[in-house]
Amino acid sequence: MRKKVEGKEVYRNYGLVVIAFLVVMTVSILIFFGVIRENVNSNTRNSLSNYTGRQCFHLQSVLEVQYEYMEGLASYIGLQEELTDDASMNLIRSVQKESYLEAVGIVDENGISTYDTGEQKDVSERAYFQQAMKGERTLSDPLVSKLSGEQRVILGVPIYQGGEVKGVLGGSYDLAYLGSLVFEDLYDGKGFQFLVTPSGEVISLDHSEDEIVNPIKTMISTEDNFYERCQRVNFIEKKNADDLRTDFEDQASGITRFQEEGVTYYLTYAPISMNNWMLCYVVPRAAAQEPYSFIEKDELILACALILAVVILFLVLASMNSRRQKTLIYYAENDELTGIFNRRAFEHKVRSWMDSEECTGKQAFLMMDVDLFKEINDVYGHAVGDKVLKQVGKILRETFRGSDILGRIGGDEFMVFMKDITEKELAARKAEELKEKLLEIDFPELKGRKITASMGIAFFPDAGESYKEVYICADKALYEAKRSGRNGYHIYHS
Repeated sequence: MRKKVEGKEVYRNYGLVVIAFLVVMTVSILIFFGVIRENVNSNTRNSLSNYTGRQCFHLQSVLEVQYEYMEGLASYIGLQEELTDDASMNLIRSVQKESYLEAVGIVDENGISTYDTGEQKDVSERAYFQQAMKGERTLSDPLVSKLSGEQRVILGVPIYQGGEVKGVLGGSYDLAYLGSLVFEDLYDGKGFQFLVTPSGEVISLDHSEDEIVNPIKTMISTEDNFYERCQRVNFIEKKNADDLRTDFEDQASGITRFQEEGVTYYLTYAPISMNNWMLCYVVPRAAAQEPYSFIEKDELILACALILAVVILFLVLASMNSRRQKTLIYYAENDELTGIFNRRAFEHKVRSWMDSEECTGKQAFLMMDVDLFKEINDVYGHAVGDKVLKQVGKILRETFRGSDILGRIGGDEFMVFMKDITEKELAARKAEELKEKLLEIDFPELKGRKITASMGIAFFPDAGESYKEVYICADKALYEAKRSGRNGYHIYHS
């Protein structure tokens, strides 16, 4: 009888320990995931703020190019005796045909604008004309074109003659063209970016081929005043509609969240340093935090595991720990973007193979750089550059054997170690095959531009008896391939 009592007491004590353990684990996990969620929110906010800042910088940079282009035209026009002589008019007609300008006009000092069509209009009351006549670049607020009756924005630059402003060169863009000056959406079209004037007028930047569209219809429309619209949404942070107006007036960047119809949105904004316009970006919280959605799955798994017996709990925790270790090992060895080995893992794998007894016969080092990759990043944006690198990694995996070692050892620098090749010509054939496959890549964002690469090949042990020696030889061969005009390969000869 006593044993039964002792047994019950043991089970009771064990149960209390298990319950205490479960309570501690539950509280700890809730706290842990609370911190994770806060970090996710912080990282999301930082990403959105950085994205909006990059958008503003890019928009400013492209408009700067447009201004410089127009100033060059204005300099030529200013050299003519009459601003609207045949040479000047032929010039602006040519510009209108070959550019995104909807209409180009030369405005004399009295405000009479002569357009590329030959029509004339009095624009002396327009603010952009008055500002440009003061010797300043100008970007107008949206206005209705006197020629087409449609909304346009005007870029204007002064025309100098004899050191004095004698007129203005103006070019109009439709609002859809403004949309082409920013990057593609960060979240696969689930967000919406737009400009807001100091008065609260909304200029939509997202557009289709034929009409301006708005993916987030619950937030804003171009027919609605931004400040008034913000009064009708539920802000869930300290920063509210009144604070937004203050930030816009002070040209201050910021980010906040609001809810409408059961959906939570992020709203981030930043000044573009022109006309006191603010660039705004709205995206659903679910889309913004989608990269972290795996965390919610882990939370669900842990929540279910806590309901089960302690034994099952420990099994689940052990399983999660194993998966976590594998994930850590994977990310420690692999390049996150391309899925192939990173520099350290590549070198370790190659050195281990070279030192093993299995390494007999010839081995080939192939070093490759994507040609003019920095230019791709600068012109088309880092998002497009990442897509190119990801595709290059995929092609490498398709081209080489599963036993070969592939690595991304730098920004646009890749390395392939081909094991036990029967003949040197095999490496050359693989380089040719790789060259052809790269030329077949077609990214719409690149507008027909082809991807090429320069490759250098060195053989082990002919080029050296260590990883470092063969690496240096392959690097020299790569340099020769670049020096020979790129889009090809060179084999190192000692």
